[in-house]
Formats: sequence, structure tokens, C-alpha cells
Amino acid sequence: MNKLISLVMPTYNRDFIIELAILSIVHQKEHTWNIELLIGDDGDDNTENLIDKIINVNPKLEIKYFKMDRISISDKVNYLIRKSNSEYYGLIGSDDIQSPYKISSFEKALSENPTAQVFGQRAFVYHDIIFGNANLWTQNKKLTFFKAGSFVIIKRSLFEQVGGYPKGLWKRVDGSFYKKIAPLKPEICDVSKIDERVIKTSIALQHLDNIWDRKAKGLYKNKPKQLANFYAEPIELNLGNIISAFFDKYNVVRSDLDQIIKHKYCIDEEENVSVETMKKLNVLIVVSLDMREQNGASNIRPAKIIEAFKKTAHNTDVIESPSRGRQRKNIVKNILKSIYTRKKYDICYFEPSPFPIQFFERMLIKWLKFRKTWISYFHRDMYWRYDDIIESLLTYEKLKEHKIKQENNLKFLENNIDLLFTPTKLYAEKLNSTLKTVDLPPAGNLNKIDYNSEQREGVIYVGGVSKRYGTSLLLKSFERINQTHCIPLTIICRKKEVIFDDYINYSWLTIRHLTSSQIQQFYSEFKFGVIPIIKNKYHRFVLAFKLFEYASFGLPIAVSDNFEQVKLVEKNEMGLNIGDSVESFSEGIVKLYENPKLLNEFHNNSVEFIKNKGLWKHRVATIIKQYRGRNEK
Repeated sequence: MNKLISLVMPTYNRDFIIELAILSIVHQKEHTWNIELLIGDDGDDNTENLIDKIINVNPKLEIKYFKMDRISISDKVNYLIRKSNSEYYGLIGSDDIQSPYKISSFEKALSENPTAQVFGQRAFVYHDIIFGNANLWTQNKKLTFFKAGSFVIIKRSLFEQVGGYPKGLWKRVDGSFYKKIAPLKPEICDVSKIDERVIKTSIALQHLDNIWDRKAKGLYKNKPKQLANFYAEPIELNLGNIISAFFDKYNVVRSDLDQIIKHKYCIDEEENVSVETMKKLNVLIVVSLDMREQNGASNIRPAKIIEAFKKTAHNTDVIESPSRGRQRKNIVKNILKSIYTRKKYDICYFEPSPFPIQFFERMLIKWLKFRKTWISYFHRDMYWRYDDIIESLLTYEKLKEHKIKQENNLKFLENNIDLLFTPTKLYAEKLNSTLKTVDLPPAGNLNKIDYNSEQREGVIYVGGVSKRYGTSLLLKSFERINQTHCIPLTIICRKKEVIFDDYINYSWLTIRHLTSSQIQQFYSEFKFGVIPIIKNKYHRFVLAFKLFEYASFGLPIAVSDNFEQVKLVEKNEMGLNIGDSVESFSEGIVKLYENPKLLNEFHNNSVEFIKNKGLWKHRVATIIKQYRGRNEK
């Protein structure tokens, strides 16, 4: 007999746990047979690199790795078994710790039962690597076969007789195969009767994304529970003894999983992972803007929030608003669907337009309130309380009517939702709402950046063009600067404006009209970005979206003297306050431009700010944190 056993391990994106499964094979004890471990990987994570780095100290083990295109689990299993070279094979999970006596117990069982064709066990341990508890699972129903598929070894001839596993299966692979071989009436052998050590050392791991959750496995509460085919009862597990050879690695994996969970479920770093914080939430995001064109902060912001929510473990639905008509249909459709499916949302987050919400949006809020959904709303603008801002947007006749609508909109929100998010803390103070308010500023993304101020040239401004946005102030300042220095300015805006007419022929000025995606390739050319927005009562408490975009590309930032943006930039040491006059602008821009050491420091601080505080995932975490603390006073 060829004393070789084949273990096949299909895997998909399990780089966070697969090392433990492989090491449990590396550290098999008391076996005389050779082992080949065949790993079939059709994921796109770091599994291959991890396998390359595993130190195989078992001279009787050969590890074979196969990189595969994405295929079903059963097709992957069939491929691996056909690549194997043994009379016997075991299908093992990439998230299970095999007993150190798996192979030696099989050898003994085969020696004592040479006609047996299937070797398994009816008891094993389910261990929650996150919370540390464990259950002994004992199969007490449907005893004609072994239900614990990862702890079974099968004679290869059975596989050949039935033509392998059913094709195209993504789940229930073991059970489907057993149904195929059942008519052959194979002889089975319980290896735990021969070596009982395998029972409490064969360990299935509960981790991040198992098919069945903790409650279904009896791990939710520390009490015995009858499951479909197993009786689960709590036990104490001494992993330090069972996996002593790689217990340190187990602790590293467990620590890494803790960080992954905190990221996926938006749990604060200082907060402990718990069953409650690992609950998958149903989230509804309502957008009152057309996001199809990503050409400004108003439609980029909700798109980025949605993208960040969908990267979490939580279930996220979106009601989009490409038009008012479509939004109405989407709202009605969502309400009807939630009634039919009995789906209840835990969180609703509104990303509104600058204008009061419409009838159907109010209807949705009322419906969600009735369903006891926690509702939050990003209060993005308060321009209507400031005449010098609103007069530039509306005619006098509509001014009074618009103010009344906006104030009524705020009152409706105060009577029907749970929390207002605002761009800054000072904004919330000025709004003076009866609702609880939390600041939720814009955010940015991490980008690959190669920054050296001495290899860059010029200053960039991206955004709106008008006197209010500080365009005149910016142009006059650069006109003055370039009388004695050579500092180019590039302005990127949507269209040509009359305000440029007196400056268009200056060599120091470049004007470009680019989309959001086109702009990004230009950031690497400039020393720093500038935000010249005029100082006034309204601008004191708002934050420019472009500030976070500049920081996303590691640019130092020169800002006009408006309270909230100066506070953010100076607190995080990302740039300079350059005042609110031509003189102060000119002096500040030259000072920053000619100081490469300071520019490089501001660059590093901008990157650190985005990385640690300023990503969209941090905004999502803030929303979820407020939901979890909703009952706190």
C-alpha cells in the first residue's frame, strides 16, 4: 500500500485564519504515513504570500499550492482530489484546526478496520476565536454518516465510482457527496472509538464570516443546546496544550481578527468587541441629490459615504435621487418592500439637498419613525439665515418664503428624527436646534503620494469661482506676489468666468476646466493648495470640501482666516492661516512657498491626519457610534 494520505483544502479569501489550519497539519504527531496537503485558492487576498512564508518542519509533509480562477467549491474540490496521489483523501476546512492525532488515528483505524472506506468522528469542538468560548458538539441524529465533514477521511475509489462531487455547488458540498455514495453502502469507522484524543483536539473555528452564526451554533449563550444534528455543550478548552507548537501564532491571529472586526463593524479602538457591537445592522441611506455626475462636494459626499458604508459588515440599502420623480418611486418601492419582507432598518441616514425635504421624504421619515428606526440627518447648509449669502442665490420676492420653508423644515426634523449631523461644532451652535447635534465634517481618501517640495512648482486652487469664494482676493494676491517672485497659480474650475478677464494674459496664471477624476492627476505637480474663501459670519463655521481633498493628496494647505478651517489646519499642523487681505495672503503664500522644510512637515501631517482621522470610514464610524450610544444621555 502507498502510505500517503492526501488532504485537500479549498479556500477563498481566508488569509486571516488559514495559517492556523495549515499549521495544524504541519504539526501532526505520531504519524508514519506521508502527507500531501493540496490547497486550492481562488481568492484575491494575501493567502499565497502567507503560504510561501510558512515553515514546514514536518519531513513527511509536502504542501502544494494551486492558484485558481473563481469557481464553485465543489469544482475546486474535484480538481484538487484529481491532482492528489493517494488512495485516501480528507476534505479539510481552511478555517479549522485539525487534531494533531488526525493522521495517526486514521492509521490505527485503518489497521484495525482494513475494509472501512470512510473514517470520521461524531464529536468535535466548536471554538469561538473572537470571544474565547467553546462547545463540544456531539452528533446525536442521523447517525448513518458523519456530519462533521472537515474531520472525515474517504477512500478515493468511492470518489471515482460516483464521478466526484456534484458540480457547481457553493454550499452543502459534503452532504451532497454523501448522498451520492449512500447507495454504495460504504463501511464507516469512527476513529474516536480508537483514539478518543481526536474529539477535544479537532477544532472548528467561529470567526468572521462563517456560513452559520454564533446563535445557530449554540455559541451565543454559554448553555447546552440541541442543534439540528448535534448536541452542543460548553467546555473548557486548553489551547495552550492542544496547539502548543503554534499557540503564539494563534494569539497573533486572534489579535489581528480583533482589529479586522473593529474595522468591519465600526467599533472604537478603545472599545471591546462584543456580541452587541458585532451585530450586523440594517442601514438605509437616503440621498436627495443626483450623484451621477461627480462634479462637486454636494454629490461626491453622499457617494463616498455610501461607498464607505458598503465596505463595512453592515447591510446597506440606498434610496437614490437621480430626479424627484425617481426618488418618489424609490421611496414607495422601499416602503412596500420592507412591509413585504418585514425588514426593519436600524439606522436611516439622510444626505439632503440644500433645499427643504419634499412630501415623499417626509412620508418616509414618518414611516421609519413608526417602525422605530433611528433617523439621522446631515444638516449641510444654513445659508438662508445669512442675508449676504442668500441674496446672491434668490430674488427678493422668494427670499422670505424660502426662509420660512427652511425653518419649517428644521422644525419638522426636530419633531421626527433622532439626531442632526452638522459640518462643524460651531455650525451646530449657530443652528441652535433642539435636537442633539454631532459634527460630521467632510473626509478624504488615502492616495499613493511621492512628495518632495523642492521638486514641485506652483500653487493650486480647486473649486468655485466668485467674489464670495475669494477668487478676486486670490488673483490680486498673486499679481502682487509675481511682481517680486515667480510663483505660478493654477485654478481648476467648471467654466470660464468674467472674473478672469483682467488676468488671463499673465504668465503666472493657468486656468483649467476638468472633471473630478481628471483633477487628481494634477495634484502631484504642486507645492501646496490654497483655500481663499472670504471671511464672513457664515464662512466662520463651514469647512471647504477641498481642504480634505488637498490633504488626501498630501498637500500642505494655505487657508483664509475663517474660524473652523483655521482651527482644523492649525490643530493638525497641516498648513498656514494666511489671513484675509491681499497683504497677508501675499506674505503667507511666499513664506510657505519658500520653506521646503515646513512644506514637507505639513505634507507629512496632512497624510497622518487623513489616515488617522479624516477618512470616509471614520465618518461612517461616527454615525454608527451615535446609533450605538443612542440611549445615552
